[in-house]
Amino acid sequence: LDPALTDIAETSRAYGLVYRLTPSINLYANRSQSYRQANGNAVNFVDEPIGQQRGETIEYGAKTSFFKGKLVWNLNWYDLTRDNVTFQYQLTGITVPELEDLFNPNGLSSPVPRYLTVTTNRMEVRQTYSKGVESTFIFYPGEGWNVRIAASRKKVTQNAAMQRFKGLLAEARERGNENPNLIAAAQRIVDAEGGRGQEITG
Repeated sequence: LDPALTDIAETSRAYGLVYRLTPSINLYANRSQSYRQANGNAVNFVDEPIGQQRGETIEYGAKTSFFKGKLVWNLNWYDLTRDNVTFQYQLTGITVPELEDLFNPNGLSSPVPRYLTVTTNRMEVRQTYSKGVESTFIFYPGEGWNVRIAASRKKVTQNAAMQRFKGLLAEARERGNENPNLIAAAQRIVDAEGGRGQEITG
């Protein structure tokens, strides 16, 4: 499926398995696929359609209850992968016109169809990996009431980030006649935000 097409339907699939270990303890495993339709107007930094976002989740967990259901404890571990996740890179050390000049061969002007116009939206895509553990205690002291205590820990990293940006930068290097200062500035952007396995905070 062409990721640039935004008017195509897809089928999301989900599979699950539950094993009753004891009358009060259930173990489960889930695997699901997700599909998020892209904004038809969403484009990257060179005005190209961004396309759909896809995800796959694997989850293992346990659900338990005590004291005739008055206390419930849920514990789960998950691994979520998303493709084509958008983000905005920071433009430092180089301006938009300079980036446009770098990504187009010398002598190529805007009327030419293959000329790339660099926009100010600074939008790129990446693949993200989220791994985490969640734990929730729920106490039901009486009808209509519950007390909930939850905790979670997760780590999000990226892969395949800024592929379009990296490709245009590699082409500029291969031409051998582009401004080395602009190449260095563009590389610093990649080093800061396009690293494989780089942790994503916030």
